[in-house]
Amino acid sequence: TMITAKVVTLNAGYESDKERAKEWDLKLGVAYNVERISMGQSSTTIHLVDYPYGFNSVSFDFMKIVSDLTFMQINASISI
Repeated sequence: TMITAKVVTLNAGYESDKERAKEWDLKLGVAYNVERISMGQSSTTIHLVDYPYGFNSVSFDFMKIVSDLTFMQINASISI
């Protein structure tokens, strides 16, 4: 089972979050494979496959790939 994160905004989070998304050329509407999720007390960082830095979760919607042709949207409470 794979979790993907689809970029829904590039204008959310702290200024540094917006700058990092632009610096690493994240594209609005594109879904990226998630390597890991680090949940903190006040923020959650999403680590994408092939990206050396994490991104603020506020910019993403999440989907769980349940088969090659089936995607299921999931809420912020994610278990991997």
